[in-house]
Amino acid sequence: MKNLKNYCVLLLIIVIISSCISAPKQSETPQQRGYIRSSPKPGVSTEVSHETKKWTIMFYNDADFLYDEENFTSAYNPIDFFAATAFSCKNIHVVALEDPYGNESAKTWYIIEKKVLLKENGEINMGDPKTLKDFISYCKKEFPAERYILLVYDHGMGWEGCCIDTPSKDKLTMPEMKDALSKSGVDILCFTGTCLMGAVESVYELRDCIDIYISSEEYSFYLYYWAEAINPICRILNENPDLSNEEIGKKIIEIIEENNKNLDYKEYITMSAIKTEKLDTLVENVNTFTEILLSNQNWDEIIDTCLGSQSFGSSGMIKNLVDLYDLADRCSNIEGLEEVSRKVKELLKNTVIAEIHGKNIQMHGEFLYT
Repeated sequence: MKNLKNYCVLLLIIVIISSCISAPKQSETPQQRGYIRSSPKPGVSTEVSHETKKWTIMFYNDADFLYDEENFTSAYNPIDFFAATAFSCKNIHVVALEDPYGNESAKTWYIIEKKVLLKENGEINMGDPKTLKDFISYCKKEFPAERYILLVYDHGMGWEGCCIDTPSKDKLTMPEMKDALSKSGVDILCFTGTCLMGAVESVYELRDCIDIYISSEEYSFYLYYWAEAINPICRILNENPDLSNEEIGKKIIEIIEENNKNLDYKEYITMSAIKTEKLDTLVENVNTFTEILLSNQNWDEIIDTCLGSQSFGSSGMIKNLVDLYDLADRCSNIEGLEEVSRKVKELLKNTVIAEIHGKNIQMHGEFLYT
């Protein structure tokens, strides 16, 4: 794909000195952080229902990976805390596919006042697109709704994909994720605890499968950013089920910001909601931006400008990532790039419908692999 391949050669001659943001400890429990307050669950269902509702929330919970391979530390499994805060009710089905680490069987749950076991799935590969496709198809057949939200939990690797399944030595690439979603898609996709998924390359790959794409440019931890967001998300969907996808996407970002504003790690947070229908025009202009940048002969100025852009990803599985808006903003004074830089920034503002970031980091919702 020409326009995205141009991204990958944009700054190959530049060594990006990536900044590494210190993240909160993954091992801390919600109780240690004062999390999981007793939140009301209005009109919660008391039994499994198969009637058509306004929304079905599908939680693709891939905990079958090593968080720390060197020390053989398995991933945190959020299923119990998810079940403690999510709830099916009048307007919502909530279904979760849980794959714990090791040889324990994967399970499909219906979430009401508790977890209700729907079926034992046996050992499965969460990095296989067929597993995701089958889960979505199952939810749509057994728990139909007018609209669907897919929550994904696991490692994230930006344009390389997500959902590592350690025993299977597999992962979901972005083309595989597109294949899993291509038949009928979902309305809103949220990467919960899945780092580095705010890549323009990633969201572009899924632009025809989803309407709203929610992710983080940097670290994203379920316990810290999403644990207390699930309950108010369910409440909004139940109380205001006819809100547009865009309105719900904005509210999800507001909820995450509100839940984290008084906590000591709030400066680490980045989260954005992207409207995918506006991506084609953005990508066309980014392609023009990269072509002009690469043809510019003033390399000293370009190198200085790019080195100063907000960069990150040095401690993750992928490196050399820069915030697209910050890069365009810094290039706006380079001869020949003034107009296209302005247009890229303008289109980003329209594409990223809501975003939050710590005050000391210049992240604006989408990054570019360099």
